[in-house]
Amino acid sequence: MSVAAPSVQLVQGNRIAPASSAVHVFTWGQREAADRDIKLAQEAGFTWVKQRFEWRNIEKTAKNRFEWSEPDLVIDRINRAGLGIIARLDNQPDWARRDKIFPASGPPDKMEDWKDFVQQFAERYKGKVQIYEIWNEPNISREWANQKPDAKAYVEMLKISYQEIKKIDPNAIIVSAGLSPTTEQSDRAISDTQFLRDMYANGAQPYFDMLGVHAPGFKAPPDMDPGAVAKDPALSNPGDQSPETAKRAYSFRHAEDMRKIMEENNDASKQVAIMEMGWTSDNRASSPYAWHAVSAEQQGEYLVKAVQYARQNWSQWAGPMVVLYIPDPEWTPNDEQYYWSITNPDGTARPAYNAIKAMPRQAAAPAASPSYLSRLSRPGGRAGACGGSAGAGTILLGTNTGTERDSSDQGRPEAPDRSGPRTGRRARRPPTSGDPGDRARSSRASGAWRFRHQRSAPPPAGRWQAAPRDRRRYLASPGAAGRRRRRRGRWAGLPQLHPGRRVAPGSGRRHPERR
Repeated sequence: MSVAAPSVQLVQGNRIAPASSAVHVFTWGQREAADRDIKLAQEAGFTWVKQRFEWRNIEKTAKNRFEWSEPDLVIDRINRAGLGIIARLDNQPDWARRDKIFPASGPPDKMEDWKDFVQQFAERYKGKVQIYEIWNEPNISREWANQKPDAKAYVEMLKISYQEIKKIDPNAIIVSAGLSPTTEQSDRAISDTQFLRDMYANGAQPYFDMLGVHAPGFKAPPDMDPGAVAKDPALSNPGDQSPETAKRAYSFRHAEDMRKIMEENNDASKQVAIMEMGWTSDNRASSPYAWHAVSAEQQGEYLVKAVQYARQNWSQWAGPMVVLYIPDPEWTPNDEQYYWSITNPDGTARPAYNAIKAMPRQAAAPAASPSYLSRLSRPGGRAGACGGSAGAGTILLGTNTGTERDSSDQGRPEAPDRSGPRTGRRARRPPTSGDPGDRARSSRASGAWRFRHQRSAPPPAGRWQAAPRDRRRYLASPGAAGRRRRRRGRWAGLPQLHPGRRVAPGSGRRHPERR
């Protein structure tokens, strides 16, 4: 089948809009339930969905025997819905390990087999999957073949995955595996902070675009300081004798500790992807999670507060925030995942889903001068709101329907549409940023105008200065003299091509610095 490409472009330069809302879904092998659950994600205002693509389900029976029908359907469905895809690649097939631990999860005996799978997946879905997560929680033994976690071995897997995917699809974002926030230090588990330090020590830095982090809130409110959580015995696992510093992991804001390690390793330019976040309502007496169960109403309240806190305080570095879960339709109350979910397996809403749905959908604004985010505008020059499911006022990157309006545009008159074709040498007047001290550079991309605003000092006397291409063409084309008189104020703050002149000598000729 022909798999649809994304109908919205959410990625710009290995980054996405800060604290973007996402939810983990389970549409594999489903039909009616899959359409229903994708619709639930849309209606709640999620921008992204996370979906597992298990190696064992694609290259099941033998090497090079791929079964693509189901992943084709899954990716096509999500892309047609206007949602971004976070694809988690993990879980080896039975033939990939001699010890036959299947269905337990672990790396393959030959990393070359993993490399070939990743390569085939990336080639098939180039441009159709925006974000890849490589494995899951390698810092605990149950995800690493019941062996002692090995940061060096995981970095090798991450390196191979990064190199193969980027070679095929340079625009894809690679996220390191979300790490389990455990306090244990043993052959069974290594704390996420120590494992991350070990990853950096083994050369991981060049091989991921975003750091994967898991941030369950356990029992504490999402805005509570990790130091305060660590000091309160009521907010830690009963009987945990770990040092107080380790107990910071019992906080949603423990993600800040992981961010600090990135900064210590000169890696602060990357975003952090919260690959799992949530609170459980599992109060069954037999459940190991009963000690930190919250009510269904608290679950919703805490999820909303967590997103709001991230947008207010982590906007410089927070990427996708993946909520647990719109559940697998086959889950029952006997499954622990059932209690983390925001809907029931039959698709009916729980209080957490309704709380998220009612949350304002205004995405966090980009930083003051971010080189990684381009401001979108329609051809009239206004900043655009996203279409699709993300809701009014949300900032999306790259695509604009041209019909919705950003909340900041309310009450403004519509700008004229100057998107008609150009004729002859005369180019249509380039839009400006509204600030005469800014230089606006524009280019056509993804059906929308992208702007990069760069503060420009007045040019030194006696020196040539390059100017935006459209401006040079506009000022040097026939009739420029009259337009310069009429539009003198429009270009007042832009650098001149030559001291005392508005065009280069020999009007109409190619500027010597023009490429």
